[in-house]
Amino acid sequence: MIEKLKDWKVQLAVLLVLIALYVLTKHPLVGVITVIFIVVAFIVELKENAKEKGWKEELKDMVVLFIIIFLGLKLLGVVLNTEAPLSAIPTCSMEPTYHRGDVIVAAGWPVETMYHNGTFGEIEIYYNGTLLDVSIPMWSYCKSNPFSIECREFRSCPSCFEERYGDLSVYYDFCYRGEEKEICSVAYSVKGEKYPFNYSTDTIIYKPLPDSLFGPYGLVVHRALFALCNSTECLYFTKGDNNNVFDFQYYFHNLGNPPVKEEQIVGKVIFRIPYLGYPRIFLSGYVQEDPYCKVTLK
Repeated sequence: MIEKLKDWKVQLAVLLVLIALYVLTKHPLVGVITVIFIVVAFIVELKENAKEKGWKEELKDMVVLFIIIFLGLKLLGVVLNTEAPLSAIPTCSMEPTYHRGDVIVAAGWPVETMYHNGTFGEIEIYYNGTLLDVSIPMWSYCKSNPFSIECREFRSCPSCFEERYGDLSVYYDFCYRGEEKEICSVAYSVKGEKYPFNYSTDTIIYKPLPDSLFGPYGLVVHRALFALCNSTECLYFTKGDNNNVFDFQYYFHNLGNPPVKEEQIVGKVIFRIPYLGYPRIFLSGYVQEDPYCKVTLK
């Protein structure tokens, strides 16, 4: 078995079979086996080459290879005007547009979305026109306080609630994940003019702030549904197509996500390559699918 693993064609074939098996079964054990196989194949290849050329030459070749890959990615980044031209999608938050395991190619080109003039301000939550004493987004508040009076009303009539942020308002209503009824953000208004969500806008890759809720998870790939601009800057309001609410409406453990500033944007998605991202996300520890992978929002 070890002898066969010395052949790179066998290594590639086994890796492709494992990825195909994971795609079919979605079983985390297959992901773990894939990680083990990649590590074992790497060690076998390393030892075999070192036996032929010696460790010194093998390490030199590895350094050269890493430099070539690094410079290749840097060159691709220069051509596409982005610091992260290739990324792997580890979750199902962008289903059905982009899938877990996709490799996405990004470019630092202008973001095409809905641009509005307005100012983003402190949150105010209204229930049928009455201001509530709630200081975080209603959807997140009710995840932590499900038995409060406000949250019972929220589950009964989400469309009765309005979240105001200066010139911006966000509206809730019922949505469905399969047959299960859930609550989602469904529309927004700027200075009183209401807009439905437009899912033809660009999907962007952005760096969340280090001290934000999404900060520990690295780059985020979500749709820029619209931007709110004043005289000094534009703020981008992002949402996963398969997520219930905007990124800035997630708030847990005293951590939230402010709207995305222009300097946080790494690029926008220009196309995807299916399945090739699985080895990358497995090696990062994402061997198990999140619950949103099973059923998407309607």
